[in-house]
Amino acid sequence: MNSEKPLFERIHIAYKVAAKLLGLQDIDRLSFSPIVNWGYFMFRSLETLLSELLGREIELTACSGLTATAVFLKESRLPSKKNVVYKLSTQNEHLVLKIFQSDLVEKEHSILLSCRSRGIKVPEPYLLGDDFILMEFLDGPNLCDLLNESPDFEYAEMMADWFQAFHHAFRNGKLTMVKSDAKLHNFLLTRKGLAGLDFELAHEGDPLEDIGEMCAHILDTDPMFTHRKFELCEHLLRRYSEKAGNTLSGITKWVVVALEEAASFRPSQRKELEKWVAGLDRGTVAPFCDLDPQNR
Repeated sequence: MNSEKPLFERIHIAYKVAAKLLGLQDIDRLSFSPIVNWGYFMFRSLETLLSELLGREIELTACSGLTATAVFLKESRLPSKKNVVYKLSTQNEHLVLKIFQSDLVEKEHSILLSCRSRGIKVPEPYLLGDDFILMEFLDGPNLCDLLNESPDFEYAEMMADWFQAFHHAFRNGKLTMVKSDAKLHNFLLTRKGLAGLDFELAHEGDPLEDIGEMCAHILDTDPMFTHRKFELCEHLLRRYSEKAGNTLSGITKWVVVALEEAASFRPSQRKELEKWVAGLDRGTVAPFCDLDPQNR
C-alpha cells in the first residue's frame, strides 16, 4: 500500500476490510460493535498474510497493540496463467488476492470500479496496492464447465446480455471498451447472475472482437465444433445483435483471429483448428456465412 496516504484514510480502509470480514454492511457499526476487537484481530491477520504472500512488509493501518489471539487467515493458490492469485479464507469469508505480473493493476482496478458503478456484475475491489488487488471472491461454476456439460441456449443469452451491457456502458462514439480475454472460464454463474473476471487486457476497439472470441471459445472447447456448439453461437450472435442494435458485419474475422491464436498454442489440435479457419475464410461455415455481410 502507499504509505503516504493520510492516517485517517488508512484507518478507514482497515475498517472497511474488517467490516467486510465480519459481515457488517455499515462500516460505522464497526466502531460500536461489541466484537470490534475481533475485527482488529482478523484485520491484523490479513495484514500479516498479505506481507507473507507479497514477500514484503505491508502496513495497512497504524493500529497496534494486537495480541497473539488473532484469527488466522488460510490461503490457497488459484489457477492463473498470467498472474499469481490466492483465495484467502476465514471461518466465514473468502477474498481473492490477485498479484499482477505486469503494470496493469491500476487499469483493472479502474475498470472494476466503473463496472460496479454501472451495475455490471464483476468482483468488488477492496484494496489496491502497487502490484495487487484484494477483491471479492465470487462463488459459482465457470461458464466453460456449465456450457460443455449442458449446452443450453440460456447461457448464450446470459453472455450476450452481459457483453451488451458492458459495451454500452463503455461506448465512446464509434468505439467501445473491449473486454478482451473473452473466454468462457472468465465468467462465473453466481447467485446474482453472470459475472465477468479479468480485465487487464481491456482496450478500446470493435465490440465484435469480444463476441467473435467468445464464439471461438465455445467452438474450440471439448466437445469441439459440434452441431450444438454452432447453434449456441448463432443464438449468441442473434441475441447480441438484437440487444445491442449492431450488425454482425466483420464477426467472422474475429472468430478466425481467436481460432488462429488457439491453434498456435495447441499443437495436438492445430490441424483441426486450421481446417475450420480455412472454412471460415472461404465463407462456408454457418451461421457466420449467413450473418456476416462481409463474408458472403
